Amino acid sequence: MYTDIDDDVKIGLNYSQQALEIAKYLNDNELTSNCLESIANSLGRLDKHVDVLSYLTQTLEVRKETDSKLLPSSYISIGHYYLWNVPNYKKALEFFELALGI
Repeated sequence: MYTDIDDDVKIGLNYSQQALEIAKYLNDNELTSNCLESIANSLGRLDKHVDVLSYLTQTLEVRKETDSKLLPSSYISIGHYYLWNVPNYKKALEFFELALGI
């Protein structure tokens, strides 16, 4: 909410990081993956793109482990990362095709 409504990305990032710790403590993989994705989005808004890929990859790995319905979303997010931030169109296409394959 902070990052979308109030445009205070740092506060939103802090809350997402706290929520991630709680999700891990609860061993809630779905919540963990959502927190990781939220952190990645906040870092992207702060132009910390190297960190974004790390968090998106962690999100993907958690969702692979839990057979999450959000797995295609992770592939698409990583595809967008390669499309807009690197850019590496070939790598972006690989991730978009993985999402389509599901």
